[in-house]
Amino acid sequence: MKKLTIIFFLLFSHLIAAGTSHAGSESFITASDFIKASEAKETKEKMKTYAGGLANGITWANTELEKTRNKPLFCIAKNEELKDTHILGLAKAHVKRFPHVSAFPVGLVVIKELTEFYPC
Repeated sequence: MKKLTIIFFLLFSHLIAAGTSHAGSESFITASDFIKASEAKETKEKMKTYAGGLANGITWANTELEKTRNKPLFCIAKNEELKDTHILGLAKAHVKRFPHVSAFPVGLVVIKELTEFYPC
């Protein structure tokens, strides 16, 4: 339960901090929209910044789980670091394998891919 609370807090905090609003009424970027915007010339840099914040937030949530002796969401090698450049690849990979998740928040999609690609 604690892990789930941290995940929701992470996603909520990220959305508030980013001030992201998509399609007027939704307060998150879908995986599909993130992928498209990350590849579009006019929004590429903005999405890179968004991805950096997402990577940072996910990493801090994972660190908090480790420090409080809870099972982390994912386990990457100690010499590796989750970066903005990884977020797009993780989102694309998960959507490719599970097309129905393209309408889900990109943060959730990335976390799911991390847990499957870097299990603990």
